[in-house]
Amino acid sequence: MNGSNAPAGVPAHPGALLPLLGTDEEVFAFFAGVADLDATDPADHLLEDGVRLASGARLEQFARAGSGDAFCFVGEGGEERPVVYISLDDEAGPLALGLPELVRLCLVAPWWRDAPGRTAGEL
Repeated sequence: MNGSNAPAGVPAHPGALLPLLGTDEEVFAFFAGVADLDATDPADHLLEDGVRLASGARLEQFARAGSGDAFCFVGEGGEERPVVYISLDDEAGPLALGLPELVRLCLVAPWWRDAPGRTAGEL
């Protein structure tokens, strides 16, 4: 016993969500079902060559959708980094200000991808 409440196989990093999203079977199944978010094996998630932000900021893909679209952190740091969603149609946009906010978005409005063109107020 390591003294934490982390499920077996999940590193005990206080507040770390990514290991939980990718390794806890119940959590993974929930987010895959309601938000089409698959964070298993982040090392296997690689952006296609040439996918870049105009600002030049680093992109780090940490999850994918069933369609192959990418969830990426922007810049350097940890789970507090901004999250962008990059579609296979070469469209991208800001999605959340960190992984905790993305998790909240998926819990509150899992249908966010079905609302293109709507403002934050309309959603």
